[in-house]
Amino acid sequence: MDEFEVQLDDATAFLNRSQSDFGKIKAFPGVEYAELDFGIKLRDSYTHSDVLPSKFLQAVAESGVSIALTHYRTDDAEQTDQVNLASAEDGH
Repeated sequence: MDEFEVQLDDATAFLNRSQSDFGKIKAFPGVEYAELDFGIKLRDSYTHSDVLPSKFLQAVAESGVSIALTHYRTDDAEQTDQVNLASAEDGH
């Protein structure tokens, strides 16, 4: 199980046990929205797909929160880019 799957399982459990709390938070004066942001490692590939399982989506819908998927570059990706850039500059 990768890190994103673990985050989804934890978030699903959290959403299911906190349904009433989200209603209170969203009703609090000054609160404009509620959002859960998932940090996902940007993989070194041509495509990047992440699946949100139906039980997670159901818990999200019932809680009324929004979901953000934020993809982060890692040091590995930056190092690969630097090597590729250096190779391109050298004509290799």
